[in-house]
Amino acid sequence: MKEETKSLKEVIIYCDGSCKGNPGPGGWASILIYRGKRKILTGYAKDTTNNIMELTCAVKALEKLKEPCTVALYSDSSYLVKGMTEWMENWKNRNWKNSKKKALKMWNYGRSSTHFLKNITCIGNG
Repeated sequence: MKEETKSLKEVIIYCDGSCKGNPGPGGWASILIYRGKRKILTGYAKDTTNNIMELTCAVKALEKLKEPCTVALYSDSSYLVKGMTEWMENWKNRNWKNSKKKALKMWNYGRSSTHFLKNITCIGNG
């Protein structure tokens, strides 16, 4: 572990999002755990997609952190996990556009993140 990350607070985040129909009404929830204390965040959208809800739960959880932290993030979304672990570097190099040159509006969080994501794991239904 890098020297600068050793002094950061360690936070665990579990997140999930879904929608009925795709698109359709959807919701998301995140659980943040720090030193055994839990904070639950939730939200919904009247007309959305599953991927947007999966991204929203992670972004909202990371935005809730008041200072840079070391984060272990767990999600059942392979889209979210691959986006954060495999695709983000290419998106940065393409000025936050996908391979079809379309803007990645929901991934704006990655542009300014100050957190060290030490573990991003896909669990559950993938």
